[in-house]
Amino acid sequence: MRIPHGCNGNLATDQVRVRFSKQWKAAPKSLQGWKKQKLRGRNGRTIITWSATGTPLAADAVGDFRMRVRYPGEPGLYATPTIQVCGDVKSRWTEPDRGGATADHPYPSDYPVPKIKVLSR
Repeated sequence: MRIPHGCNGNLATDQVRVRFSKQWKAAPKSLQGWKKQKLRGRNGRTIITWSATGTPLAADAVGDFRMRVRYPGEPGLYATPTIQVCGDVKSRWTEPDRGGATADHPYPSDYPVPKIKVLSR
């Protein structure tokens, strides 16, 4: 999971939470200066959390939060709702991706949910 910037563009990131549906098997990899945690949520979902133990990820820095995953057996586009926490501010990357601006939606989503495309074998 790549975090390209801080919340609101100017706040340091001190926690990242990613939710996977029950079709996924996922586990966080270690990242220096961050505590990792894996929980089994409701309906078999996996929730992976990284929390800064020292200096948070600067607002203008890019952070790569690596994990091991076993992809679902079925091809498709899978949403991975993500919450980026910057102190008291939470950026909820959970909105449906509406694409570009249209007559029905004059603005694209502010916080589109990250997605992973699984191809057939």
